[in-house]
Formats: sequence, structure tokens, C-alpha cells
Amino acid sequence: MEGQGKEQEASERAKDAGEGSSGGVEVLPHDRKVTGTEAAVTVVNEKTHQEVRKESIQTSALPSTIEGCEEYNNAWAAILDRAALICAGIMISLMVSCAIVIVLDPPNVNTSLQNFEAKSEIGETYRSLQLASQDTAEAYREMEPTDTKSRRLEGSGDKNLVKWTLNVIFSRKDGTNMILPQPLLEVREIEDQIKRFDNYQTICAHNSSGSCAKPDSILNFFLSQTDDRGQLQEDWVEDVARKLAASEILWYTDASFSTNSLESSYLRSTFFFSVPDSFVGWEDRMSEQEAHYKNWISARLPDLLELSTDTIQVNWAGEYITEHEIWVALLGDLKLCLIGVSLIALYCAVHFDSVFLATFGVIQIILSFPLGFLVHRYVFGIHEVGMLEFLGFFLVLGIGIDDIFIFYGSYKLVSRFPEETLERRLGYVFSHAGSSMLVTTCTSAMAFGANIFSTIPALQSFGLFMSLLVFINFFLVLCWFPSFLCIWEKYVRGTRADFAPVTAFKHLWARVTSCLPVLGSWLTVLQDFAFTWDRYFMFIQGRRYLCLILTSSVVTVFAVFASQMKPSEEFARFFPESHNIHFVSVMFDQLFLVNRQVYRGERPPTDFTDGGSSHGGGAPSVIDGPFTGADSYANTELITLSWGLRGISGYSSFGIGSEGSTQRVAYDDTFNISSETAQQALVDLCAVLGEKESLVKEVQRCFMSSFASWKRQTTLIPEAHRESDVAFPVPAHTFPLVLVEWLNERSYWKRTRDVGYTGLSFPQPSYVKIMVRTVLSKSLRATEASFQYNQWNAFLSNWSRRSHWDAPPPKISSPLFVRMATEKAAIHGLLQSLIVSIVSVILALLIFTRSLIISALAGITVASITTVILGFMKQPLGWSIGAIESVSLTFMVGLTVDYVLHLAKHYLVSKHISSVHRAKSAFTELGPSILASAVTTILGVVPLLFCTILAFVKVGLIVMLSITATLMLAFHLFMPLLLFVGNCKIRPLGHGRKIQRLGDALFGSSLRAFNVSFALLLVCSVSITSVRTYLYGNTGQTGIVLYFYASCISLDISRSTMERLK
Repeated sequence: MEGQGKEQEASERAKDAGEGSSGGVEVLPHDRKVTGTEAAVTVVNEKTHQEVRKESIQTSALPSTIEGCEEYNNAWAAILDRAALICAGIMISLMVSCAIVIVLDPPNVNTSLQNFEAKSEIGETYRSLQLASQDTAEAYREMEPTDTKSRRLEGSGDKNLVKWTLNVIFSRKDGTNMILPQPLLEVREIEDQIKRFDNYQTICAHNSSGSCAKPDSILNFFLSQTDDRGQLQEDWVEDVARKLAASEILWYTDASFSTNSLESSYLRSTFFFSVPDSFVGWEDRMSEQEAHYKNWISARLPDLLELSTDTIQVNWAGEYITEHEIWVALLGDLKLCLIGVSLIALYCAVHFDSVFLATFGVIQIILSFPLGFLVHRYVFGIHEVGMLEFLGFFLVLGIGIDDIFIFYGSYKLVSRFPEETLERRLGYVFSHAGSSMLVTTCTSAMAFGANIFSTIPALQSFGLFMSLLVFINFFLVLCWFPSFLCIWEKYVRGTRADFAPVTAFKHLWARVTSCLPVLGSWLTVLQDFAFTWDRYFMFIQGRRYLCLILTSSVVTVFAVFASQMKPSEEFARFFPESHNIHFVSVMFDQLFLVNRQVYRGERPPTDFTDGGSSHGGGAPSVIDGPFTGADSYANTELITLSWGLRGISGYSSFGIGSEGSTQRVAYDDTFNISSETAQQALVDLCAVLGEKESLVKEVQRCFMSSFASWKRQTTLIPEAHRESDVAFPVPAHTFPLVLVEWLNERSYWKRTRDVGYTGLSFPQPSYVKIMVRTVLSKSLRATEASFQYNQWNAFLSNWSRRSHWDAPPPKISSPLFVRMATEKAAIHGLLQSLIVSIVSVILALLIFTRSLIISALAGITVASITTVILGFMKQPLGWSIGAIESVSLTFMVGLTVDYVLHLAKHYLVSKHISSVHRAKSAFTELGPSILASAVTTILGVVPLLFCTILAFVKVGLIVMLSITATLMLAFHLFMPLLLFVGNCKIRPLGHGRKIQRLGDALFGSSLRAFNVSFALLLVCSVSITSVRTYLYGNTGQTGIVLYFYASCISLDISRSTMERLK
């Protein structure tokens, strides 16, 4: 049997070689013994004559291939052939209508960096505490006496209540101390410039005298004493700084300021804004007030950018201004997309030799976005788009143009037969190129869609949106581009207006290269190398073993680098270090140790006359709890323990926002702090925490201990004795009112919002919390923070079991644990997404090729490409795995498989018998189209390298690296592997009769293969909690998807029935 197999292979090889020469057996280049340059030239010339003869023989077989087109494709080709203008008009009308709808009802752009925090119980608790504080502020406003409310409504219009704030941070550009006379005077000048902003007087918060309240600034302490020239004395500055450190007033300075070091490299001030003059009160057209302030502060961004001086750097943060600054940077980066569009349009015009096809090809990609936004909003109900969605403008430029090149490459190949009708030529293209594009579209969409399984909202929305864009571009390549291709073929081709600009550009380029001889010579060499694909294949064929050794060595080296990849230790950085957003999002919490927030509905702290400091006439005396200011505390984490909050309800469980979604706190209805057991349990917990040195440095705020001390003191005063004054704990029926009385007397505790209310729960507290300074470093890695988090959970669970309070353990939250959850989610989501991407690629290879050998070779190539990219990210780029790297790696798998799939498809459908000629046919015929698509993809993402947003820069680098690695390994690893297989016959999957029947039943047609793949994907998707929650919560969108799937199944059944009837 083995001898017969060898004889059969030898006969097939001889028969295949006979196609290339008239009579003799063709000798392959690597079998020749070449001696000298002349012999090599002779071989090339003989090979060239053989290829010309073989090409003529191959073209004679092509019409039979065209006759084998499927009827469905031929039907669509017939419609395009007979009604191209009507089809083009319909497509233009559809796209223009979508664009008009988007212009009239644009999607909301959510630029909040919170979208990159993982959806977890820790993050939900952290966010719910922020929202609950706002609910408490509103409840306190409702608790005001009736006469106070009436005065506000009649007179001041709430101008003395803070509604918005602007934090301004000052630092010296040389990094030295700011608490010196000259820097402080420069800060005063900058603050005066802010007060002179346009319309500042109409929107500032007022003090009790009716003028704009002073900013909450450290200058209020220093400027009370100056000399005759208005200058500060150095001894006075040092004396005040020493008093501030001794009084533990640390709000204005960075973490280095203490009694041992009276220096601070950063200072901060807070400006207060309230109801604009054009509104009569706090609740007067509240949405219009928010829009008014948003427009005003957004218009001040150019003024803020000009505040920095030669020696002082100014940064800022506040409501709306940060989001507006991100939006400005986003728009600036999107303008760079025009560069990519121009480069791609120019390259397409030269490649197509047609301005008409290049123009409408690029327009197709641009107009896919309105349709994508429409489906994203009205089908899936997601009305917000984030920053990452705008990456689609760059990515789809390359992905969309790839399909256009493959489609046009197949059409150009069959256009060598002008005797064939346009309908038959299009039918051939739909049959061959359409199936290849369908599979690559599915793999790319699945790779992007794998991010849906992430728990990071920004990645979920990006994955869904990009999957939609990929499918929409595939639809347009089959509908839009063929319509204008028919119009070009019938009416435009050969006209001067179509090719004259291209010819003029070529003449201009030739003139430029002639003026630069060195450039011209290099371009000539590259051009000869790029377009002599036959010679290039001969080179790979003759050195296929060397290519395998070199590529395997490179993959092995990068595999070692990839094994060293580690998770990121910080949130994703989106802006360079010199940008204000980077300072606000990354540096702010690291620099300032004490964070005290002024809540909406309060008077400016500089307007307090009770208990205010004598320095500056009313500087704030309320600090964020008792604090020592020791250097050892500077980098330790402050955590919150809370009771009474279940999380957040009323917002989308998928993505960054759905239609009609509002975030609101979900309170625990069973929570009750009034019982005597609960009161005593909290006091005991604070005492236990104070003794837990392995976890706690100090209990920074424990409201119940302070309340108990106050209660015991009041019971000792005879004239203050009342019926309700008994020993602590207070009886449950009187506790709520006594607690409110304590809050009114101790305004500090009212400010902390450690005891929270809602308008419906008052006077019963809706939640409580305590603040603990831990031993944890703020820079802990996720694995270390996770261990500490588990220790805290174990400690609190044990305490809850031992206490007599019938309540669940408190929920733990802190920025460190939120980052920990995000890091773990990024790693878990990456692994999950990579598994989905790789499984989808393997299924696509098996379904598409129906060959175990080809699927295995393609899988090896894709795995090698992924390994090289991962290793390159580690060395030399030095990256770690974060949110941006996760999303890039998942869709990278979809990009790496495209070129391999196209080569495998052409290899399998080739009419040749031997693997050598199959590989040569795939390489020489698809090589130019693959190279063109790679070039345009790189041109589309090159502008990303010059963006301000670092996430865009990273994605641009990864895409360029992916395309380069895919191109090199597809040519120098996959092709040698195909040649290494030799002349063994590639058998389809399902060689046995039963297996073959099963294969035909599952994958007998493209439509059936799609239905089976979709069913497998649906089964895998519902196993993911986040996807299952989304499907259950959005029954309308789920019904539309299932209806579409049922329609595909019905169409497949109808088609099978009609075939059996025939």
C-alpha cells in the first residue's frame, strides 16, 4: 500500500508538472544544481517562459469555474448587472438617512474614566457610597427649618450654597518648595486671574455679605500680614506653616508636609460656584442650570491653559471640566483620522488605477459608522459611546479596505476574460471572495466580540460596537462596492476623469524619484521585489527549511519573553505625564494625603464664622477627621466599612449605559442601626480595630464612638438632662432623634456623611460607615492586595459571628481594592476572551477548510503570530497586561487569522494537484492583494501614533505589530509549512462515510455552517454571567437576534427542501 501511494504521488506530480511544460517533467528550483550567475539567470528565464505558458493554460480552465457559481450569488450578480444605478441609489439613500438620524439625535459620548473600572462588588460599593452622599446632602436640605427655606426662596436664590467646585493645584516647575513668599504671591496672582474670568461674578457662590466667597486656599492663612509693599516676610511664612502643621491642617499641602518638614511641592485651592444669576433658586430648571454651568466651565478651558507661568505649573479638576478636556483631546485625535483616510484613498487610487473606485470605497467605510451607531442605539438600546468606540474610526479603515482589496483582487483576476458577461464575473467573485470574506469577518467580529465577556464596561461596549462595524462593512462590501463597481465597469472605466488624476500622480512621483537618484534606486529595488511574486515564491520554496528554522527560532525567543508578562499594577494611563488629565486621574490621589469634599447644598467653608481660624478671617477649621500627619501614613490606604447599602440599581448591566438608565443607590431595607445591640456593636468594633495592629494604623473616623462620648457628657450636665438622656446605648425608639440632634451640634460629623439619610428614611439612618487607616500601601499589586482583602473579609466575618448584632458583615471599599478588582478582571477577561477568540478561530478554520491538516497548519501559524506579538509587548516595549492591552490582544487574534485564511482558501480550491503548485497559485495570485490590504491597514492606524490619548497610541502600535508579524509569518511560516506537507493529498474533514455525512449535515453550505457556528456561539455566550444577565434584561434586543437566527434556519430548511424536490 505504501509503494502504491508513492507511485500515485509520483504520477500526480508528473501530471501536474506537465501542465507547466510541453512534454518534459518540470524540475523545481531547489532541485537544480546551479553553478554561476549565468546558470541562475538561465533558470529564471526558463521558469518565466514556463509560468507564462502555465498561466495561459490556467486561464483556459477559468470559465468552467465561473459556470460553477452558486445560483444565489448569480442572482445577486444579475440584479447588480441589470440595475446597478438603482442599487447604488438605494444604498446612498440608506446611508444618508442614517447620517441624518445621527445628526438629529446624536449619541451621548461618555468620557468618564470610571468606565474602565471593573464591575465588581467592591467597585459598586465604592460608587454607591458616593451616590449615597449626594442623597444625604439632599436629605439635609429637606431637614432645614421652614423659615430658612422661605428665606432662601424669597431672597438669595440659594447663591450662598455650593453647587459646583473647581480644584486648582499649583506646583513649581523645578519641583521645589511652594511654601515660600515668592511662590505664594504668584499663586495669589493666579487666583485673581481666575476671579476675573468672564461671567465669574454671575455664577460664583456668595458669602453672607452677598459677594463672591473666597476660594478655600492656603493663602487665607498667609496673607493676613504683609509689609507696606504687599510682600510676605519669610519668617512670617515659616511661622504660619509651623502652626498649620501643628494644627494638622493638611488639606492644602501634599503628603510630605508635616511638623518635621515644612515643605510642600504642591498646593491646592477650591473655587465655589452656585446658582447662576439667571435662575431664581436651587430647583429652578435644574437641568438648564447644569447645562449653563457646563457650557461656562467648558468655555474656560483655554483660560485655564494659559494660567501657568514660567515658574508655576497649574492643574485643575472639577465637575464637567475634566470630561470636557477629555472630549477636546478626543476630537483632536479624531482629526488625525483624516490623514489616514487621505493616505488610504491615495493608495487605493493608485492600486485600482481609478479615482472613482477609490472614492466610493473610502466613502463606504466612512458611512458605515452612522449605520453602526444606529444599530448600536436602536437595536441594542445602548445610547452612550465611550472613548474606545472612536478607535473604530481608525481600525475599520484598515479592516474595511482589506475586504475591498480581496473583492477587487478576485474581480481583477477574472477580468482577464472580457468575453464573459459582467454577471458571470461577479458571480465568480461572490462565490470565491465572498466565502473568504465571510469567514474572516466572522473571526474578526468574534475576536472583537470576545470583549463582551469582560466585566469592564468600556471593553464591553467597545467589543459590541466593533463587532457591529465589522459585520456592517461586510454587508456594504457585498452591496455598496459591487454596485459602484458595476457603474464603473459600464459607464466610468476608461474615462479621462477616472484615470487622469492617477496618471498625473504617477508622473509626479516619477519626477520626484528622478530628482532624487538614491531614493529612486531604492524604490526601484523595492518595486521589483514587491511585484515579482513568482521569483519571491521560488526564493521561499528553495529555502523553505531555512525559513522554518529561522521563524521557529524567533517564535521561541518571543515565547520566552511572553512568559514574563505580568498584570499591570495601576489603572490604565490614557494621557501623557505632561497632560492635566494624567495629573488628575493618576497623580492627585498619590500627592495629597487628606481628601475633604465640599458637598452640594452647603455654604462655602470660607464663609463660616463659628470656629473659624483667625488667619485670613474665616479659613476652614474642619479637617477630615483626627490625623497625625506622620510620614509613615503618607502612602497607606484609607478604607471604608459600610452598612445599609446593597449596591447600585437602575443602570445597564452591560456596557456603559442603556436607554433611560439612571444610577441610583439600592438601600438595604432590613438595615436598622437604632437597636441598642447595634449601637454597642459598632463601638466594640471600633475598639477592636484600634487594637488590630496587623491590619490597622488608626481608626480615623468612628461616629458611634464620638456619639457615645457626647451622650455620656450631656447626661452629666444637670441643666441639660432630659427624659431621653440615659446611659449609652440609647433606647431604640429615641435613638434616631437624638442622633439628629448630635449631628446638628457637631457640624463636622454632618459633613463627613458617615451617617446617611434619604428623604423617605429620615430620621432613621439609611446607611452608616466608619473610616480606617490601614497598614496597606497604596502601590500594592493585585495579588498582594487580594490577599489583604481576604484577610479583612475573614476578620470582619469572624467579628460579625461573635457580635450580638444581627446584621451582615460590613462592605469594604477603597480605591486600592477597586484597582485590585479591575486588575483581576483585566486578567480574567483577557484569558476568557482569548479562549473565545482562539476557539472561534479554530472552528472557523475547520468549518472553512474542512481539512484537519490545513487547520492544524493555520492554527500553528496563528499561535506563533500571537506569541511573537505578546513577546514583543514585553521586550522591547516593556508593557504589562492592563485594560488597553487586554482589548488589543483579543481583537489581535482576529487580525492575525485573516491572511492565513485567505491563503488556505486559495490553496484548497486550486485546480492543481501537488502542494507546490497549490501553494504557488495561492501565493502569487493573492500576494498582491494581501500586501495591499496590509499596507492600507497600517496606513489607517499610523495616525494613532501621533494621538494624545495613550490608549490610541498603544492600539496603533499593536495593530501595526500584528499586521507586520502576520504578513511575515503567513509568507515565511505558513507557506513553508504547506510546502513541507509535500504532495500528500489534502483530504476533507470526514473521510469516513458516517463522518462525511455528519460534516455535510453540519457544514454542507455556508448558510448552514453559519447557523451551526451561531448556535455554538450562543451556547458559549449564555454560560457567561454578564452576557446572560444582559440577554435576560434586554428581552427586546434578544428577541430581534433570535428572530434573525430563526429566519436563517428557516431559509436553510427551505433551501434544502427545494434541492430535494429538484
